Amino acid sequence: MYYPFFSSLLLIFIIPLSAIEYPYRFEGAGEEFQKQQLDLISLFLPQDPIILEIGAYCGAETVSLATKWPLGTVIAFEPNPSVYPKLMSSTQGFYNIETYNLAASNITGEAPFYICHGTHGKDPSFEHASSLLPPSNEMRVHYEGPVITVPTTLLDTWCKENLIQKVDFMRLDLQGAELQVLQSSPEILKSVQVISLETYFFPFRLGTTMYRDLRQFLEAAGFRLLSHWYREGLQGQAIFIKNEAIDFEHHNYQKCYIPDLQAYFFVDDIPDGIKWHLKQGIYWESGIGNLIKQYVKEGTLALDIGAHIGIHTVTMSRKVGPKGTVIAFEPQKKMLKEQLQNLKANGCKNVISTRKALGETYKNIEMCKANPFNEGGTTIGEGGDKTEMIPLDSLHLQNISLIKMDVERTELYVLQGARETLLRNKPIIIFEVLAGDDYLTCSDAVRKDFKEIFSFVEALGYKVELIFGNDYLATPL
Repeated sequence: MYYPFFSSLLLIFIIPLSAIEYPYRFEGAGEEFQKQQLDLISLFLPQDPIILEIGAYCGAETVSLATKWPLGTVIAFEPNPSVYPKLMSSTQGFYNIETYNLAASNITGEAPFYICHGTHGKDPSFEHASSLLPPSNEMRVHYEGPVITVPTTLLDTWCKENLIQKVDFMRLDLQGAELQVLQSSPEILKSVQVISLETYFFPFRLGTTMYRDLRQFLEAAGFRLLSHWYREGLQGQAIFIKNEAIDFEHHNYQKCYIPDLQAYFFVDDIPDGIKWHLKQGIYWESGIGNLIKQYVKEGTLALDIGAHIGIHTVTMSRKVGPKGTVIAFEPQKKMLKEQLQNLKANGCKNVISTRKALGETYKNIEMCKANPFNEGGTTIGEGGDKTEMIPLDSLHLQNISLIKMDVERTELYVLQGARETLLRNKPIIIFEVLAGDDYLTCSDAVRKDFKEIFSFVEALGYKVELIFGNDYLATPL
């Protein structure tokens, strides 16, 4: 069962200690997504993911997963035979859910399963805390309950037998046995893009996976921590995503310092105009950067839509501060990898970078083949990277202070897919319109497109002003 790290609070009723002794902590990016973690995870998954949920309990989270990704497949394991009928009942009618009365383990066969009935062993409502691991000596009285035998399997073996070649998202609730399961199935782990799981700082059971060891293992396996909500000294909930490693082999990168921004950027030998400026130490679009500094509020969410290699993302990251978050959307694979390297070089730990494109609906898209003289000007078309488009409204974002949008002639579609988000948050919007055309000198046909975009924004209660060239500022009335 999935209780966004608050299953720890249930244990506090078993352990007669005050939660005040376990202060709340957070590390990573996206702290505000604590109650909407599936929206955050959706930034890194396809619309039809294969999801493996280990420890589904009664199925509340299983149903949430199936509802969030109706085109996907949710495979749910629950070993407890007294709970499994409840899982089947709650998921009945969902065509995209498969359930199995089975435990994932480091062996295939059978193993003891330690059912928790709470302190004094009389309350089955604590069965969500049951595990393949026996209680530690100090916790034995609090995990009292029957010990039964359940069927177990290696995930690698089960996936091979069931012709599962990849798992996009793995959700683990194993009450301390996470590391044993992951270590024993390295093949299927290679395919996983996102892992969500509980973390432990206290040895509730013999062999409990401690957070430090879990993180060390996952980082060695090619993952990086995205978000971690936890109670210090107790337990928490973490999300790990597959690393996007930058490839230095095919291009010559140099580390450039921009004095006006006090930031470093890795720039390759591609003759792109933006990168040429960076090589000269010039702060690209410093005017836009100054507006970002002016309007982004500390502790809020800022969006960089069309983030390129992260020049304005760095500025946003610094302005929102450690309690804020930046989401950077960049659909080009090479640009995203360079952006991640630049964010790391500048210590920007509060940024969520995703290769999703934004638009008016869900669909698969293909970018044009990148022009080496203008990588940032790549439009949707043919010959380039394939990715998915989603509407911004699908993320249900709150507390947005500013949106910067540079999306190469898809401005109206992005805005249409963000209508509810804009009405709910009323952020400042900085956007470029129809790069290459000037409103004052363009043709009537192009001017019509300009007016359509302006009219849409103004109808949402904004005033639109020209900044310079093709850049505009929209402020709520």
